[in-house]
Amino acid sequence: MAVPTGPTYSVAALTNARQEFIDLLDTGVSASKFKLRDLNDVLLGTVTMTDPAGTIDGSGVLTLTGASAGTGVAVGEAVYGEFTDSNDVVHLQLLTESGTAPVEGKVVINSLDIAVGSQITILSAVIG
Repeated sequence: MAVPTGPTYSVAALTNARQEFIDLLDTGVSASKFKLRDLNDVLLGTVTMTDPAGTIDGSGVLTLTGASAGTGVAVGEAVYGEFTDSNDVVHLQLLTESGTAPVEGKVVINSLDIAVGSQITILSAVIG
């Protein structure tokens, strides 16, 4: 067995922990949210998440999923996003990136340049 280069968890541990996180996001009366913010913490837009907020594959990888596109409410460059429950309690902050391919530990969105009325789409939010 190789010497680990960092923490190593069993698939069962990853799956259970990530399911608890999904359950935490899904607390409240409606779906969770992804709030997109700029460098000065200005809210640029909100995406409503699916309910449940994501899925876990057979290897314990969590994928968070937007139910539909959000709409920009301010002008700015997206830097990070907050995953909240329906009561707006922040449970996870991740950096954002523009693109089409998943980037572990980041939220990939359609564009970092947000304008009022522009569409905000989560293309990938994978926690691995």
